[in-house]
Amino acid sequence: MLWYNVFATDDATVKLGGNPYGNRWRWYTGSLNDVRLNAKVPRFTADPAALSALNAYQTSGNLKKPLVTIHTTGDQIIPFWHEQLYALKAHPNNGGSLVQIPIFAYGHCSFTTNQLLAAFGILYLKVNESSRPG
Repeated sequence: MLWYNVFATDDATVKLGGNPYGNRWRWYTGSLNDVRLNAKVPRFTADPAALSALNAYQTSGNLKKPLVTIHTTGDQIIPFWHEQLYALKAHPNNGGSLVQIPIFAYGHCSFTTNQLLAAFGILYLKVNESSRPG
C-alpha cells in the first residue's frame, strides 16, 4: 500500500497536472473516536485540472468485444466492489460480453498461474464464439 501511495500518487499528479484526490467532505469511521479522528485528519481538495484530465481515462461501459476481468475479493488497493459497479455500468452489444471472475484471496492481483490461464482461456473462447457467424 505504501508503494502505491508514494509512486502511483506522484505519477498521477504529474500526468494529470495536479492532485486528483480529495477528502474534504469524507467522513472516516471505524476508530475509537471518529469525531476526533475527523477533526484532526489533514484535508485535501482535488485539483479541478486533474479531475478534468481524469475524464480521458473514464470507461464508457459500451462493450463491443468480449471482456474478462479477474479480481481478488480481498484486494486492499482496489476494492472488489469496483467490479460490481462496473457490472452495473457495462452494456455489452454487437459481439461484446462481460465475464467477471472473483478470486477468493487477499492481495492486489494475487492470482495463481492457473487462475490467469483459466481467465485467458475463457477470453479465448468468448472471442472465438463472438467471431463465428450466427
